[in-house]
Amino acid sequence: MLFELAVYAGMFIGMFSAVFFVLTFLEEEKRNIPAKLAKFPRVTIVVPAWNAADTIAETIKSLLDINYPKGKLEIIVIENNKSSDKTLEIAKSFEKDGVIVCSIPEGGKGRAVNFAFKKATGEIFGAIDSDSYATPNILMNMLPYFSDSEVVAVTPALKVHKPKNVWEHVQSLEYIYGIFLRKVFALLGSIHVAPGPMTIYRADYFGKSGGFDEDNITEDMEIALRIQSQHLKIENAPNGVVYTSSPRGFFQLLRQRLRWYLGFFENIVKYRHLMGHEHGILGIFILPLALYSIGFSVALFAYSARRIAVDTFHWIANAHLGNFDFLAGIKSSLSLLPFYSPGITSALAICFLIIGALMLYFGWSRSGKEERLYATYFIYIFFYTWLFAIWWLAVIFTKIFAKEMKFGGVVWKNSLINRVLHRQ
Repeated sequence: MLFELAVYAGMFIGMFSAVFFVLTFLEEEKRNIPAKLAKFPRVTIVVPAWNAADTIAETIKSLLDINYPKGKLEIIVIENNKSSDKTLEIAKSFEKDGVIVCSIPEGGKGRAVNFAFKKATGEIFGAIDSDSYATPNILMNMLPYFSDSEVVAVTPALKVHKPKNVWEHVQSLEYIYGIFLRKVFALLGSIHVAPGPMTIYRADYFGKSGGFDEDNITEDMEIALRIQSQHLKIENAPNGVVYTSSPRGFFQLLRQRLRWYLGFFENIVKYRHLMGHEHGILGIFILPLALYSIGFSVALFAYSARRIAVDTFHWIANAHLGNFDFLAGIKSSLSLLPFYSPGITSALAICFLIIGALMLYFGWSRSGKEERLYATYFIYIFFYTWLFAIWWLAVIFTKIFAKEMKFGGVVWKNSLINRVLHRQ
């Protein structure tokens, strides 16, 4: 009974949040964002690159193809942490096109970007990951948001680059949902992640704020929360599209999510003062909702796994008593279907499917209508909750027991067991 009440409460919170987000998204049509640039500020884009020989050339080419006055666009590539492949050699082949290429011996993305900032000359400054690819009109679509003097950062619409297998297609849908949600969060003043691929900043803010936290494994979340803690604005351009390469298999995806969610946990603790009415909807709704979603998903997964195990045991036991006459069991189950009466849970599930499809459509329509969504939608709906819970269970285990993890040039060893050992 207690679990059923918790499920109903979770469904209510989820339904309320979804409807609230959809209504908020529709308010976007009433906003007056300049359609064209009144002037063309000088822009610097940095490409931090480590062991990126397979993708770096396409990344640089995408920047060179941006529809923007060439004299106003500066491209800097920083090879960092001693790549063991031909990243630096490939990057240097673009120096003839005006690309500035440097190398630093150690450090991760944060250090590479901060190093590049000292050389940058742009009024607007940003970075793009070395496995991501800008679209030609990205700057034309993102820069108008800086017409608001309080805006210090603008985030893009992030999409999966040429998805092929099921894992990549599921991520593609997840990213399109992200396009919808990031626009909603912008309207609510609640963006708490500035994606690594192609978020752009006012250079004067980036410099005064100290740039990226070089020891943070999710520097894009840390700087977004820092901006929010200073009561400044982060905007989103849903038509400012950038494509990124996604993990192709389960274990690569798990490692990516370990970094993301460990970083989320640690940055939320660092910026816990954002919780509360002082920071508006971000503090009283969005961040608490994110934490609630984590707890609810893990609890639902644990309960469901136990229920499946118990039901399976009972089914096997009953099948044994019936001499494993599976055909008779199936016929008995089918005979009960005409008497099945859908309840409130079924009705809410159908509503979730409809609203989820609507959110997906909004994200898809505002960012180009390129992907084929429907074949993967039901796979995403039925499996993402379980994946999300599995990732968080892995994060909890890692946070407690892991000795050390390396993410690029940044070493993470903030586990509880390391703290205990260090105290001893």
